Amino acid sequence: MAEERSSELDPVSSRANAARGGLEFFMDSDVFRALQQDVFPAILKTKHPGEPIRVWCVECSTGAKVYSIAIALVEYLEGRSSSRTVRIFGTDINDNAIEKARKGIYTTEDLAGVSQERLKRHFRQRDGEHQVNGDVRELCVFGRHDLTRNPPFSKIDLISCRNLSLHSESGLPRSVWERLHYALRDDGVLLLSGAADPPPPADLFEPSRHHPHFFSKTPKPKFEDPTPHALRKQPLIHEAPRFSKELASFEELRHTNEELQTAKEELQAANQELLMVNDQLQSRNMELALHQVAIQKDKKLIAAILGAAKDLLVVVLDPQGRIQHFNQACQTLTGYSSEEVLGKSSWDLLAPPEDSESVRKAFSEVAGGGEKQIENRWISKDGRDLLIRWSCHAVMSNGVLDSVIATGIDVTAREEASRRARESEITIRALLETAAEAILACDEEGRIVLANQMAERMFGHSHAALVGRNLESLMPERFRARHREYRNAWFRQPRNRAMGTGLELTAIRKDGSEFPVEVSLSFMGNTEGILGVAFVSDISERKQSERTLLQYKDQLQQLTGALILAQEAGNREVARELHDVFSQELAVLGMEISSLREGPGIDREIAKRLFELGKKIGQLAADLHKTSRELHPAILEDLGLQVGMQQECESFQRATGIATEFRTSGMPGAIPPDVSLTLFRVLQESLRNVHKHSQSPRVTVRLEGSPTGIVLRIEDEGDGFELDGALRKGGLGLISMEERVRLVDGKLTVESAPSAGTTVIAFVPLGKMAISGKRGPARKQGAAGKDLQ
Repeated sequence: MAEERSSELDPVSSRANAARGGLEFFMDSDVFRALQQDVFPAILKTKHPGEPIRVWCVECSTGAKVYSIAIALVEYLEGRSSSRTVRIFGTDINDNAIEKARKGIYTTEDLAGVSQERLKRHFRQRDGEHQVNGDVRELCVFGRHDLTRNPPFSKIDLISCRNLSLHSESGLPRSVWERLHYALRDDGVLLLSGAADPPPPADLFEPSRHHPHFFSKTPKPKFEDPTPHALRKQPLIHEAPRFSKELASFEELRHTNEELQTAKEELQAANQELLMVNDQLQSRNMELALHQVAIQKDKKLIAAILGAAKDLLVVVLDPQGRIQHFNQACQTLTGYSSEEVLGKSSWDLLAPPEDSESVRKAFSEVAGGGEKQIENRWISKDGRDLLIRWSCHAVMSNGVLDSVIATGIDVTAREEASRRARESEITIRALLETAAEAILACDEEGRIVLANQMAERMFGHSHAALVGRNLESLMPERFRARHREYRNAWFRQPRNRAMGTGLELTAIRKDGSEFPVEVSLSFMGNTEGILGVAFVSDISERKQSERTLLQYKDQLQQLTGALILAQEAGNREVARELHDVFSQELAVLGMEISSLREGPGIDREIAKRLFELGKKIGQLAADLHKTSRELHPAILEDLGLQVGMQQECESFQRATGIATEFRTSGMPGAIPPDVSLTLFRVLQESLRNVHKHSQSPRVTVRLEGSPTGIVLRIEDEGDGFELDGALRKGGLGLISMEERVRLVDGKLTVESAPSAGTTVIAFVPLGKMAISGKRGPARKQGAAGKDLQ
């Protein structure tokens, strides 16, 4: 019957193990609080001196529940005078789970329910995981046990079960409860920690006062008289002596049978316990053998590391300070072989005489038991002075010094580099303090961490007041919020650049006065992150000079404009004088010469000379007319800008032979006189430059109107020139054109390059001037004035 029930339960037991595989440590804090406050004290009260505490964890899975109870019991027993033997049995039918429980190794996720204090105290790190410490592990014995088949343990103080209901969907068989009842001491406690576990049979266990999950063992059911009920009611007086004797014999046999059964069960329980202990010992022996192999492997590995370490110095000293081991790195560094140093003290052989006593003293301090970090000098075999940084550790055996292990590194080069770095730091500090600019370094929060003397003088704050101050406090209040946004954006992508390009930057002194600054930004890294570095220049004097220069420039431009206006006014008067006076007088003189030449009796030779003289006077009159037109183009006032420019282009082509094309489109009906004169002068100067410098075979002139203004474009195909060089020479022609255009609020652009021709563009805005008439198609006119459209 038992075999049938067991085989029926095995598949469900497998599912139970799978469900329990993820159990956590200390799953129910209330249960473990009750264990330490009520259950453990009650168990100790019933114990005689030397009597062990026995715990059985049924279905322990991977050991989390076993180790949780063990840790709780260890913590409870600490500080109590009586030493107790503790044995905690963890059983399960899953061999893989038992093997994991024996190893006691868990991931961080497995130990989520363990506090940091318990984690540090009862576990140790191992390859990224955590292993139960030996003091807890030694209390626990793990073994395979089937509660439905194998004999139970005996004399158990605490039985812990969890999720027993998973064994069978129809409930746990009574035989299992009877086994648990047998295993438990009369004053023992049963812990059912599964939330879904049904209560045990009431005739075997009763609820405990400690906690809802705890139960106490009920007394064994009393023996019931097996005599048939009908016989007990009949008076058998005549058979009383014989029946009493048989009844006594029956009682004796029953008691004997019960004692034998109890002895048998106890032997089976003891045998089961011995089997588990033997299994545990075999597992421990295997672990010990593997551990010995690992130790030998580690020894070989350590020896190989010590021999192969090229930079790590390793020296092992005996209790008297004599050298026992001198690795290859030490031999290479000092030039001494291992044979030369073994058995000798380091302070006598390697340390300088003046350091010998301090090295001996340091050894004595370490030999007392402990660790020490020191630096001392060695003298190599060839006389080099070496600086070594040591970490010394005493190896004790049963409280007695076994050896001192010293590991070190040669820091001679590092110390030299540090010395140079300190010297460099002094040099850099000197450069900072002598810099003509204020230098401020701040972190990402805007806190100033570095400031030089110029910054102190510029802002009026002491060095102590600047360091730690927020950078925005050095600028006027109205700029601080926006600057904070700019600073945060810059730290997200730090780069070297000028700050506030195109903006006027302002700083504020301690006394509240504001002054203009120029700032260049840079950055550097340190151990705490990125530092922004600002190089700040006070440009107050430069700004004043710029204002003065602007004033001079304005005055000069005003003077230039006045000179141009005066020149145009003078030209107008001279032109009028030439036209009205000299031209008329030359005309009268020409008429008189003509009259004399045609008079009676004139000599032929004289008439010929008078004819030549008349021609010269006519040419002179034409030249005066041309000069008058150049001095003051009256045609602009009479016929307009377009006709004036057309005639100027025609005249230029006739005079120079350079093909000149003039185009116009979209021009307004009325153009201010000063604008017309300015554009006409630009055309004249450009044409003169084409003739004088470009060697161009042709030139194109375009005059175009738009709603915003008038554009004059003169293009040639000549030699071109280096624009910067021409501007440096300061030719009056370019300057004159630029100033004339500026006077009417226009803009002059010159585009040229060697062998690429020259383009002069003059733009003059007309403001709200209306464009009269509709724009027609552009007209192409030849230099001779013919309509080529």
